[in-house]
Amino acid sequence: MNDNKQGSSILQPLLMFLGAILLIVYLVGALNTGNWLWILPIQPDYEPARIIIRDNGQTTEFRPGDDGFAELAAALDLAFADFSNLDLIPIGLSDETLQDYNESSLVMEIYYPNDIRFNSIVRMSNVNQLLIPIEGRHAGNRYVFLGADGRWLTGAFVMANDQPIRDALVSLGFAPQE
Repeated sequence: MNDNKQGSSILQPLLMFLGAILLIVYLVGALNTGNWLWILPIQPDYEPARIIIRDNGQTTEFRPGDDGFAELAAALDLAFADFSNLDLIPIGLSDETLQDYNESSLVMEIYYPNDIRFNSIVRMSNVNQLLIPIEGRHAGNRYVFLGADGRWLTGAFVMANDQPIRDALVSLGFAPQE
C-alpha cells in the first residue's frame, strides 16, 4: 500500500513539471505572436472588401455582391484553411516582380477592410492585403505574400493546397496553367 502512494508521489511532480513546460511554451508563443489562438490548427475566415485579378495586363475587380465574388471568397477560405509552413518564407517582391505581375502574369490580390491574422507563430500586425501569384514569377510555389496599406511586406506563407483558387479562376474564365 505504501509503494502505490510513493509511485503516485513521483508521478505528480513529473506531470506538474510537464504541464508547466507546456504552459510556458504556449505563453511564449502567444506573447511573441500577439495571437492567443496561435496554436489552433484552424484558420479564421475573413471577408475581403475586394479581389483583384491581374491577367497579362488586364485587371478585373470583384466586390461583395458581384458575380464571382462569393466563389472566389469561398475558394480563399478553403485555400487558407491550412498552410504548409509555420514561419514566413524569406522572400520579397521587387519592383520588377510587381511590374511583371501587372503586365505579363496572372496574380490575385485580396484586400480586406480590417487587419487579418492567421493562426501561426508569425506576428501579423497591420496586414490587410494579400497577393497570390498564379502564373509568372513565384508561381507554382503556393505563396501568399502579405501586405499593408498599399505596400508589400517581406515574407510569404505557403498554402498547403491552392487548387480551390485555381478551380475558381477557371470557372470565372481565367486560365491558369497547371
